[in-house]
Formats: sequence, C-alpha cells, structure tokens
Amino acid sequence: NNSRLRIGFENFRDFVEIPAKEEQMMKLIIMDSTLDDIIFSLKKAFEKNVLSFDETMKYIRKISKEIFIINFLKIEISEE
Repeated sequence: NNSRLRIGFENFRDFVEIPAKEEQMMKLIIMDSTLDDIIFSLKKAFEKNVLSFDETMKYIRKISKEIFIINFLKIEISEE
C-alpha cells in the first residue's frame, strides 16, 4: 500500500538516484546560497547598528573568500 510509503533524509536514496557530480554541485549551490543569506543578514545587522562597520567588513571578507572558492569548485565540476 503506497499510503504508508514514507520518504525522508534517511531513505531518499532508495527512491532517487543522484549522480555524484550532480550531488556535489547541489551541495555547492546550497552552500553558496546560504552564504549569500548570511551576508544579507550581516548587512541588516550593520544597518541596525548591531555590528560595527569593521566587524561587518571582517565577516563579509571571510565569507566572500569562501564564496570565491565555492564558485571555483562549481566551475571545475561543470567542466569535468
């Protein structure tokens, strides 16, 4: 009976096949998107005077380096 079928993080691989290259790309896209959201939150925190300019820039620079690496890896994977 299909009404009892449950798909979750524990068993999704039993139902969906994702090639390794595509899974790597998905993870990188998710990381990139998450870091973009964090930068947006940092900017909002600065606007509300929760963070100083120096703190905001320090965090944004660190995150930007990670985004650069992620984008490089995405290009590497797509060119394979």
